[in-house]
Amino acid sequence: MGFENFVFRYGKDSIDAMNVRNIFEDAGIELVPSLYANGRPGGLITRDALDFILHRMTVKVKTHLHEIETKIYNL
Repeated sequence: MGFENFVFRYGKDSIDAMNVRNIFEDAGIELVPSLYANGRPGGLITRDALDFILHRMTVKVKTHLHEIETKIYNL
């Protein structure tokens, strides 16, 4: 599956695409929206599509790592 087989949503749209916002808000969990990539069951993913998805998620985690670590250690 290449890019054309995926539905991509970015930022806050990624949370809404999963229909889970209220679950996390009710639990007091703050989400850091990044990427929603739904390829539906469609087979193997091309390397460029996988690299894009992984890169986008990795960059977002690295950008917010200090916030994530602070929240984890203050639990």
